Amino acid sequence: MSKETYEKLFDLFPPVDALRWKQKIQADLKGADYATLITPTPEGIDIRPFYHRDEFRATHKHPATPAFRIGTRFDRIPEAREIRFRQQHGAENIHLFTAPADRIPAELNDFRDALIWHPRGRNWEPVFDLAERGFRVRLSLLGNLTRTGNWRINQKTDRENLLRLLEKHGNAAAEIDAAHLADAGADMVQQSAYALAQAAWFAEQGIPAGRLYPCLAVGTRYLGEIAKLRAFRYLWNQLFDRQPEICIRPTLRNKTLRDPYMNMLRTGFEMMAAVMGGADEIINLPYDYLFARNDDSQRLALNQLLLLRHESSFAKHADAYHGSYFLEKTAERLSRKTADLFRQIQAAGGYVQHLRKGILQRKIDQAAAKEQAAYDDGRRVLIGSNKYLRDDETVPQPLARAFVPRRKEKTLWRPVIARRLAEADEREILKNQHP
Repeated sequence: MSKETYEKLFDLFPPVDALRWKQKIQADLKGADYATLITPTPEGIDIRPFYHRDEFRATHKHPATPAFRIGTRFDRIPEAREIRFRQQHGAENIHLFTAPADRIPAELNDFRDALIWHPRGRNWEPVFDLAERGFRVRLSLLGNLTRTGNWRINQKTDRENLLRLLEKHGNAAAEIDAAHLADAGADMVQQSAYALAQAAWFAEQGIPAGRLYPCLAVGTRYLGEIAKLRAFRYLWNQLFDRQPEICIRPTLRNKTLRDPYMNMLRTGFEMMAAVMGGADEIINLPYDYLFARNDDSQRLALNQLLLLRHESSFAKHADAYHGSYFLEKTAERLSRKTADLFRQIQAAGGYVQHLRKGILQRKIDQAAAKEQAAYDDGRRVLIGSNKYLRDDETVPQPLARAFVPRRKEKTLWRPVIARRLAEADEREILKNQHP
């Protein structure tokens, strides 16, 4: 069929406007309420039964960056053998989320090009030592403040140390940790708006956008997460006149100890959304992240990303969803809501003031409580945890990171604590299993 013949076929089908589509749907409902076809979301953005080109605005196209880097994560200082194992199975960047102290073995110097340190703790000296030794450092100053309720030393000293680190070492960057907020129950709008607010705080300190490293988390609302990343890129570009380099990992909010293989299905959807949303780097988590340190499960986690890159060919097509009426409209509405919340944060004094006044904590608590209530009454389904349960299942003994940590130190203000939806159920089962 020639191109001319193909195009003439469209002349046989006159265009139908949005109003006529809606009228047809209402007629087919035969008296049923049209509102039953509308699905609400936590962000207040209703999902409608159809979207039409009458309201189409393709404003969220991002640059052609279909390739993504594959990352892997350690929450402790690893052995050289473990690093080599993950590199052999596809890991390109090795992220270490740990207090470096002075226990870093010399043999890790051989992996400088692959290692990226995310130093935890309150001591600055190891941070400078890592940078001096040529390691890449991503320092989450505001992330640490959010998680712990304390500065490393104090605001003035931490700011000066961060500026000194970035000025002296080109391999260092300021990390924007919005993934922790998602783990605590922040919705999509909150996660993006607070990430932008952190970026604005760093910019006010004189740190250029090119030295900022935003890290977000994605959940299993596949199309919504793609729209979130499109909206975030759009707003970052509006704020800084450049594209962000986004790192993505799966949220911990929906991960479970019960029926843990379901976690692999969840991360599969989440990794697909990250790729199609245009993530620059993706750090997948293994299905047993909450209860084991298993080489085989790490291999499976890396394989999920290798499948998306090489076999599914997801990474070959930049912005594959460009032009989707639903995604463009959802991204536009997410952009507006995120921009509104960002302006509110800035009007209240910015990210640090929002945290100091407890506004951030209250807003995230409210969003988390709504989602928790939906999980508790079965509207928010986690298969294997609150639906389709196995009566004979034994819950594995968790690692410490599986539950809310009990902090005893004095804090400047209440920290934002990550909580999984299934924690209460799992605690009860573990109590019965191990009385």
